[in-house]
Amino acid sequence: MAPLGVLARLELTSVRRSGTRRPIIVEMGQPEACESGEWKCSVKLTAIDDRTRAICGEDALQAICLALRFIACGLDDLLDDGGKLLDSEGGEFPLDAYFGKAMLRPRQSNTEDPSP
Repeated sequence: MAPLGVLARLELTSVRRSGTRRPIIVEMGQPEACESGEWKCSVKLTAIDDRTRAICGEDALQAICLALRFIACGLDDLLDDGGKLLDSEGGEFPLDAYFGKAMLRPRQSNTEDPSP
């Protein structure tokens, strides 16, 4: 079955703690039925590599949910080393506003006291 097209596309910039900048493209395809009865969404996240992956679920909604989780985790990983994500206008990208705090790992800010 031929891909149905891009459902959503987002362009970001990753800024590492060192200051190195890298463009990031996020694309998610429309869910499509597989011959096996599963559904898949194609996902491209250039933060990881340039491959397009098929994220599969039992139905179209689960395929979408799992594809969003894959994207959220991939972008969240970029923040692990103290990096930032910038939107197309150069402002800080609100990852939690897009994916919700429940989908992302908690982070401790540099100003918080790490003691229990």
